[in-house]
Amino acid sequence: MPRIARNLTAAAATACLSLLFGCGPGAEPPPTFHPSTPAEAAAFTYFNTAVKPVLRGNCYRCHWGMNHKGNFSMGTRAALLKGGNDGVDVIPGDPDHSRLMIAVRHAGDGTHPKPMPPKDKLGDDEIQVLSKWIADGAIMDR
Repeated sequence: MPRIARNLTAAAATACLSLLFGCGPGAEPPPTFHPSTPAEAAAFTYFNTAVKPVLRGNCYRCHWGMNHKGNFSMGTRAALLKGGNDGVDVIPGDPDHSRLMIAVRHAGDGTHPKPMPPKDKLGDDEIQVLSKWIADGAIMDR
């Protein structure tokens, strides 16, 4: 096979592999939080089994990984607690004053905070999961 054909074949193979393995959601990094008390362990388990599926299904598309709409990231606890363009969104231990809860309940004035997710309201059970998580300290895996 001529050298130019080999180079094109290698380039095509590399491009295909990049498309196959470089697109789509990547694997989540391992947890960086390690519970040190039974209460933290219970909150950590609750986050992974109840909260994370709600966030993954409704929030991560816009507020995780490289996506930070409104400059708000849910990728780490530090980023979550920092908030976004409009200020702090989660106050650990205080779901009633956390903007995230006002947004997911669609209880704001329509602009501050905006209803989240914007098209569909979460179910009451999902809202309760997030409320309990914040009330218990908003423990996350990283």
